[in-house]
This record gives sequence, C-alpha cells and structure tokens, in this order.
Amino acid sequence: MPKDVKLEPLPEFLDQLFELWKGQPRADGKLLPDGRPATNADRSPSDLANYERALKDFALGVAQTEDLARAPTTLLALEEERVLDAVIEGATRRKGAPPSPHLGSSLRSWMRRMLTDLAPVLKHQSLRPLPGHRLWKPYRKTMERFAMARWPEGLKKEFDALEAAYADPFYVGPGREHLKRHRVRPITWQSYRRALNRVVEYSVTVEGLTEMTLLDLVDYDRALHVRAWYFKQRGRGGYSAFGMLCMASAALARYLEITGQLHSGHDPFSKAFTAPWMRFFDLARETHKDGHSRGKVDKLPELPPLPPSEMEALAQTLAKTPPRRVDGRPSLYQLHRRQQAATFYGMAPGVPLRIKNWCEMRWGHNLYQDGQGTWWVYFRPEELKNGTRGIEPREYLMKLPPVKGKWVDRWRDHLREVLGPDFEDVCPYVFPTRQKRFGPDDKPIWGRCAKDSFYRLIRDSCLEIKGHAYRPHAIRSDVSEHLIGRPGASMRSVMQAAALLGDTEQTVLKAYNKPNVQAMLDDDYFAELAADD
Repeated sequence: MPKDVKLEPLPEFLDQLFELWKGQPRADGKLLPDGRPATNADRSPSDLANYERALKDFALGVAQTEDLARAPTTLLALEEERVLDAVIEGATRRKGAPPSPHLGSSLRSWMRRMLTDLAPVLKHQSLRPLPGHRLWKPYRKTMERFAMARWPEGLKKEFDALEAAYADPFYVGPGREHLKRHRVRPITWQSYRRALNRVVEYSVTVEGLTEMTLLDLVDYDRALHVRAWYFKQRGRGGYSAFGMLCMASAALARYLEITGQLHSGHDPFSKAFTAPWMRFFDLARETHKDGHSRGKVDKLPELPPLPPSEMEALAQTLAKTPPRRVDGRPSLYQLHRRQQAATFYGMAPGVPLRIKNWCEMRWGHNLYQDGQGTWWVYFRPEELKNGTRGIEPREYLMKLPPVKGKWVDRWRDHLREVLGPDFEDVCPYVFPTRQKRFGPDDKPIWGRCAKDSFYRLIRDSCLEIKGHAYRPHAIRSDVSEHLIGRPGASMRSVMQAAALLGDTEQTVLKAYNKPNVQAMLDDDYFAELAADD
C-alpha cells in the first residue's frame, strides 16, 4: 500500500489549492524564453480563467457556492468520476440548463487536468474518499444491547405462553372471553418483548435477580427505578422507547388480570386511575411531558427527500460504483451488498414497503412472475404491520411496472453469479445475507437479512453517493408526498398513494398530507388583507 503524501500545511480551501496548482510546472514540459520550466501560472489569462471556471463549477455543484475561499479542500474527497459529474452539475446550476456537449467536455477536461497535476496532494489521508459507515456520525448516544438470551428461563417460558395464547384462535385457558376482547397482535407482542427487555436488563444487572416472572415486569415501583436508571444511561432522547415500555407493561398487566394472576381488584378493562394499566399509561404521559419541558426529547434529524426520479438515478449510480474502501479493494461480499442497495433504490418507488417486508420478502411467495413476465409483489394481511387491523383484513398486491421489474431481473442475474443457478433453493429470501455459520461443505450459509443490517446498508450507501444519509422508511413519505404534492393533485392521487403504501386513504391524508399553511395564507387570506389596505 503506498504511503500517504502529506503536505505542510495542507491547503484548507480550494482557492489555496488553485494557487498551489498555478505554482506547479506545466505537465506538457513547456519552457519559458529564458529556458526555465513554465508553470501553470504562465498560461494565458483565458486559459487560467477556464481552469478556475471548472473548479468554481465543482464547488457550486457540491457546496452550492462559487466562492473558492469558502469551499474546503476536503470536498475533493470523491472518486474522479463523481468530481467530474459535480462540475457538470455546478455548470447546470449556474446556467439554468445543462451545458452544451462541447462546453461540458471542456469543463471535464480542465478539471481532470488539475486532478492529475494535483495527484500527490489528493493522496493525503484527509482527502481520501471515506466509506459510508465512516461518514456516518451518530446524532445521539445509544445504549449497548442486552441480549434476550439472558432472560431467566422461567420468564421466557411464561412470555412464550402469553404469545401463544394471543396467537391461538381456539384458546380455551383462563380468561378466554376477556382475552378475545383484549386483542393484541403477535407482532405487537414481539415489539412489547423488545421494550420490556430494558426492565429485564435492570432487574438482572442492577438488582441481581436470577429468577423472574411476568409479575415482576408490572411492578410499578420497579418501573420508576427503571426510568431513573434508563435516562441516566441515555443522557438525551429515549422518551419514545420508554413510552413503548409503559405501553408494554400496561398490556401485560391487563393480560395478568384477565388470566387471574394479578388480583388488582379492577375489571380488566377499567379506566380507573388506580388500575395498574392506567398507572403505566399515566407514567408514559408524565415522562414524555417532563422530557419536553426540560428540552430532553430528541426527534430524528430531517433528511433531504428523495423523489422517485432521484431514487432511480441513485440506483443506477450505485449499480456501477463499487463501494469505497480505505484499505484495499472491496471484497466480493461488499460488492454484493452494493448491488443489494442499488436494487432497493431501484424497486422502492414502485413498492414503498416497510423495512420488515423488504427483509422478509421471499421468491415465489412475496415476489413472483406471472405468465406474461410481469413481476408482482404480494403480502398476506398477517405479514403486514396494519393488515389485520380494521373490520376486514387487507392484503398487499402490487404489479411492478417494467421500469421497476428490470431491477428484479438484474438482481436475479447477480444472484446467479453469487449463489449459483439454484439461488432460490440456496436461500428463499429475495435479499439474502451471508451468515457467520458454515455448512457441511464449508460454504457460508445464506439467510434472511437482519433489519438493522439492511438499515445501515441503505443509510450508508446514500451517504456515500449523495452526501447525506437516508432511512428506508422515508421512502413511504417521499413517494406519498410526491403524489399528493403534485400540482392538481386530487383524491385520485391519494388513492394511488394508499395503494402503494398498503394503507387506507384516511391514513394517507392524516400522515402524509402536509400542505404549506404559511404559503396558503400568504396567497389567500394575507393577500386579501393587503388588497384591503
């Protein structure tokens, strides 16, 4: 591996870098009349202006400024092709239209010449293009995970019995009639188990308990101690997670009352403020209100939206751009993950699903091809987050348009190269990931992609190419707001968004219809007031 070339000092801004380039000898070896080597500063004024123009367009393309004194040199920490693309983007922004083929070719040529001349400078460690996971900067402190495998065995068996009772439509145990009324979906109990994991962590690591029951998880005094311990560990944020913990404790308390284990003296559906479940509801509200008053509640940072056209462009860029590495070439598995990210961004505008569905999508079951060669995406109601809510279950069935179906065909060709022609038998999941285990033939086992791994892949791949992160769930709001926010959008647009998301029209209008009220006031009521003045 070549050693880094360090400059003393490294130019901080592009104007300083341009002056450094001007002081270098010309690459063509031209001499001055007195026989001395000519430098780039000896070029004609128009020639120098062209090179400076290319550098300014690059700064305009990546930093939205033509002022080279304000554009840091670290902006050049990109692959050469992306630097040249940024030059064209900046020229387009400056002129209001793409430059002519001749001008575009000249701008790229001038910029490429400077990159070649400045190659020793650009090998500096601080100017190396960093991979997405190195660019990501966490915006809040997170706690270490507590493995559910550390739950006491008795508690695990009791929780398993609870989940089985709610999942069994023919349950005949204690409290059968009340349990039918207290409907909680299995997927909700899975979320509740993850939320209660912090209570178990506190009980095991702080209190030192080795045996626990479900009754220990609904101890209100313990919940108060868990709250103090949890927020001390977090520092900031975590209020939504604690609210989910309280909701889980409330649902668990109701279950224990229904099955005759709690003996609180209240009807399981009582709304008296002294009922155990109502006390947990109040604890959640009180804690969230206190967090707001002290400025401790953190929201996810706003990220730039990706309209469908930008997602398609990002997918095409990812498909042809290998992942960055700071210590050699990317491995075959890293190349596989890059193609996986490209396929997600290519397909997502046509089927803006939740991350759970992307990870659990299977060939032939959730993604299949009909006799005409058209690809379809299908999920049963119980496979969807909200599919079993409401009076009638809702399934998800969406036909992919050809422009999105081609991404499926391309992905299948890739899997044939990586896993072999029988890739569907090797792993039934559409987005397989390599496990840490090996089979009897010493080949890696492929399985379902974990949600946190998929999340990081989508976030980091966008960060590496676009310069900003992206959340897989944001695809739902970006597609919906694109449809509803178009000029002349009507109920027809709302129906399209609801079909794509697998939600109801009411949910789409409530969650994604976000008009600019201030602009509406300026154009309507405030304009009327101004006219009356």
